[in-house]
Amino acid sequence: MSMGRDSIPSFTLMWVAITAAMMTPSSLPFVVSFARRASRWPLATAVLVGAYLFVWTGFGIAVYLASMTIPISIPAATAAVLAIAFVGLYALTPVMRLGRRRCIEMCRRRERIDGWGLRAAIVEGTTYGVSCVACSAGVMLAVVVLGMSNLVWIAAGAAMVLLYKLERPLDATKRARHVHAVGGGPNRPAIVTSPRRGE
Repeated sequence: MSMGRDSIPSFTLMWVAITAAMMTPSSLPFVVSFARRASRWPLATAVLVGAYLFVWTGFGIAVYLASMTIPISIPAATAAVLAIAFVGLYALTPVMRLGRRRCIEMCRRRERIDGWGLRAAIVEGTTYGVSCVACSAGVMLAVVVLGMSNLVWIAAGAAMVLLYKLERPLDATKRARHVHAVGGGPNRPAIVTSPRRGE
C-alpha cells in the first residue's frame, strides 16, 4: 500500500465516499431510529450524519498520516493475506466486541428527542461513530490495504460490517427467552415455588 503520492484532501474525499458507501447499510437502522425519535428530524438527522462522518474522517486522516510516517513495502499478495488475517484477528478483540454491542444498543433507543435536537444529534452521532470505528476498524484498514478503488472489496467490506452489526441468533434467543419469562400473558411459563407458611 502506498498513499504517499496522494494529498490529504484527495484521500479524505475518497475516504468519506467509501465510508458512506460501506457504512450506509449497517448504520441506516440507527439513523432511521434517531429520525423517528426526533421531533424536528430533518435538520437533526443531517447533523447526526455529519457528526458520524466527522468521526470516520478523523480516523481516515489518522490512517493516512500513519501510512506516511511508517511506510511499509511488501508484496501485494502478502499484504492481501495479512489484511484478511487482520480482519479475523481484530474481530476477536474486546474493542471490536464492545463497539459492536454499543452500536446495537444505540439502534434500540426509544426515548423521544424534543426541540431541535441538535445537541442530541451531535452527541449520538459522535458516540455511534466512535462505536462504529471500534467495531469496523479492522475491515476498513483491510480495504485500504486491498484497494480503496476496488468495488469488490468495498462491497465485501460493507457486507462484513453489516454482519457485525446484526444481532447474533443466540443473543436474540436469549433476549426473547428473557422477555418471555418476565412478561405477562397466558403463555407465561409457570414458576414453581415453595408454598409460604400460612397458605
